[in-house]
Formats: sequence, C-alpha cells, structure tokens
Amino acid sequence: MDKKIDYETLMNASLAANYVPFRTENESKIKKEDVFAQELWGKIFDFIQPRVVICISVLSFNGIKNVLKSKNYSETLPEKEEPIGWGKVTYSIMEFEKEGRNITLVRLPHLSRYRVFSENRNEECKEKIKQVTYKIANILDAESFK
Repeated sequence: MDKKIDYETLMNASLAANYVPFRTENESKIKKEDVFAQELWGKIFDFIQPRVVICISVLSFNGIKNVLKSKNYSETLPEKEEPIGWGKVTYSIMEFEKEGRNITLVRLPHLSRYRVFSENRNEECKEKIKQVTYKIANILDAESFK
C-alpha cells in the first residue's frame, strides 16, 4: 500500500470499546448481557458511522451484525469465513450498506489466545494476516482522513 496514515490521525478517527462494557465473571455471564450490549450499541450507532468494525469474538461479531441489521443496513457481502493460516483458526468478514454508507465488519481470533500475530507464526499465517490487514487498510485509505 502506497498511502500511509500517521498513527495520530488514525487513532483520532478510531473508537475502541468492549462489546459488553463491564466486567463479567465468565463467558456464560457475557451471553446473558448480550441483549443489553445490543441495545447499547444500537444507540451508539445512532451517533457514529464507522467504515470498519473489528470484533475479537463470535459473540461481539454476531451482536454487531444484529445491530446493523436492526438499523436497516443491508448485507452487500455475505459473511465469509476464511482460514487465518493457523490450524483451524478463522477470521470472518462481511459488508453492509445503508444510504450510501458502507461498513465492513471483521472478526479476528482473540489475540491473547493465538500466536497469529507473533514472530513464531508460519508463512501461510503471515500471508493471511497481510491479506486481511490490507483489506482493512484499503477501506481506511489516506484520502478518507483528509
């Protein structure tokens, strides 16, 4: 990619948040809070219009997908699950559109559990990470931040 976005510009145009915004004891407790999280994110999406949403779990990916559908976003690219090059671990990507606004939804494997981003990953994994990173970077090209 030829264009570069400096980190300060990118960070000022980014929002990072937990899907469920408070501590939970375990995953089953998080699932119980999913209704609350979808309601909360539904309200947040009334005020933000991101180009890309990156999720780190199936629960948050499906929750945000449901929120976008409830906000009348249409799927323009159905969910596509692809191997990340590390055993059976996968990532997912899909696209939505509403009134000319596009949102790409990405699910990555949980970064603390897999070594897909470490120096010890294999060549296939390195190539797959580069591909998904470039997909996201192309959406967030430098022109869109001017």
